[in-house]
Amino acid sequence: MFEDGFLPLSPLNFFELGLDCHSINETKWKDAIESKSYLFPDMGWLTNEENPYKFYLGWCEAGIAFMLETKEPFDHPEYPNVSDGDSLDLFFDTRDLKNVGSLTRFCHHFYFLPHKVDNHDRGEITRFRQEEAHELCDPKDLELHVVKKGSTTKMKGFIPKNCLFGFDPNQFKRLGFSYRINQKYTGPIHFSVKSQEYNVEQESSLWASLNLK
Repeated sequence: MFEDGFLPLSPLNFFELGLDCHSINETKWKDAIESKSYLFPDMGWLTNEENPYKFYLGWCEAGIAFMLETKEPFDHPEYPNVSDGDSLDLFFDTRDLKNVGSLTRFCHHFYFLPHKVDNHDRGEITRFRQEEAHELCDPKDLELHVVKKGSTTKMKGFIPKNCLFGFDPNQFKRLGFSYRINQKYTGPIHFSVKSQEYNVEQESSLWASLNLK
């Protein structure tokens, strides 16, 4: 019935994904981020992926805190092609512009590694399609803490406001957001947009919407 290469339909083709994101204490985020209040739902039913990870996200006026927790091996990162190894990609649109066909200066793509490769374990690698762009942030401004205990790995991080062009939670109460957990041996896991079906780095209109509560 269909020719080879036909892209199968999924729920993502029919509705936008949105959820609440709660505020967090700026000075106590490292401990607070482990609260269930910041735990994101497992969207495996939507992306048809088995997800052994837990992801947490919270916001404050100073920036955005996150944590990735896994009991699976997650210690084979690569650089500069970070998506070829174990890594976490975070995508933000500080204005959640769903009606724009390409990345704007409000869009960001950050990566985080479980340990350093060639002295790199964090950074911004946003790739814009047009002249409208912002200066990529200094990796030193991104905060990252990796704690391994037994089979559990926790990657905690903080992205400060100065690394998020256009981030103003007092004026804009919504963020565009997606994540991708890259796995060296078993393939990526996604929050809202699958790399096999869309160019997640460029399709910001398909990222989820976070309501800043």
